[in-house]
Amino acid sequence: MEFSDLQLSGKIGQLEDEIKKWLISRELWIDSRFTSFLDYHQDEPNSSMACVLILLTEGGLWNVLNGFCDGTLIDEFDAFVENFGFYRELYSSCVVHFYPIDDDLNEAYLKYFHWKWLTKIIQPNYTSLYNEIFEFFGKNPERFYDLHHRQFEVLISEIFSNQGYKTELGKGQGDGGVDVKLFYKDGVDQTVTYVQVKKYKRDLPIKLEAVQALSGIVHTENADGGIFITSSRYLPSAQKFADNKNSKIILKDASHVQGWCENINTIMEMDRSKLFSDDSILKILNHRSNISLVGKIITSNWGVGMVLNNFCIILKDEPNLALVMKIDNTNRTYIDPPHNFRGYEVPILDRSILFSKKKDNIFRARKQYAGNEVVFLFDDGYYTIWDGSPKYFDLID
Repeated sequence: MEFSDLQLSGKIGQLEDEIKKWLISRELWIDSRFTSFLDYHQDEPNSSMACVLILLTEGGLWNVLNGFCDGTLIDEFDAFVENFGFYRELYSSCVVHFYPIDDDLNEAYLKYFHWKWLTKIIQPNYTSLYNEIFEFFGKNPERFYDLHHRQFEVLISEIFSNQGYKTELGKGQGDGGVDVKLFYKDGVDQTVTYVQVKKYKRDLPIKLEAVQALSGIVHTENADGGIFITSSRYLPSAQKFADNKNSKIILKDASHVQGWCENINTIMEMDRSKLFSDDSILKILNHRSNISLVGKIITSNWGVGMVLNNFCIILKDEPNLALVMKIDNTNRTYIDPPHNFRGYEVPILDRSILFSKKKDNIFRARKQYAGNEVVFLFDDGYYTIWDGSPKYFDLID
């Protein structure tokens, strides 16, 4: 069964309303609120189970969920939620996730939230680590029409950026009719191409006047050329004008954008395969520098009632993101023999690091800056650059 985005969002809204009414009627809504997976976790959605809704609570419902009240109440709550086709899981003591029961509905929500995630990460300097953006639009060009016009402009800018151009994204408003500027080196001279982007549906074609306007800007500012890109199509008069040898204008439509996305995804997959090769990882490990973050080791500690450490190596670094790999093996020095529960550890940084090269150990980390300090956020935790000193651990819970 096919579900539209409107139907899926409507089901979530109905679930919110009914849960809230049920909780209010039992005086359990105090200090509770709803949020989404993307807003709460700030991370890409699960690829197998779709979390459609998150309930945060620190009031009376918290006592119910954590077994401090009559157990029949939580059974009633679960039965009530299941009546609407969903079930709940306790993510933590105060965080509840809700999932669809039906497999078809779960699959529909997986696609729905994947789309939500993609639109969230269409940002400058993100696409080099999210090749699934290009993979998606290479397979689903009809989704161009569902993007906000600014997102479509950003996507076009990132397409050219991934083709080797230096790009300058316009302001969105008051940009003089130029949405993206492309710069490239030709000998010692820097030349510029102006790009106009129009996200229209196919029944709204680009007219002659719009193409003439871009041509006028290109000639007035002595630009190298102009590219008009639309998700729609062009009227014959617009195409005829662009075909004139003096126009300096190239026309591109959704089929061209789709092709660019397919090509970029193919190239990025090849680059990713090279990055994860044994030789590449060992080269990164053995040629670390103080200038680049690539090859740096980052670390975090975690645990409730115990102290555990994670170590990762940075494989690729971008302004807002990094690709990192967890390191499984550490050297430990115990301070409580013969029990061997407490001590200090450091990551093993030799060829054995290749045993850590597996899918579940690869993460994309968001970067946040505080002055000269950088923090890496992923896997529900934050990591900082390791200073090289042994890290304390305590395995007793």
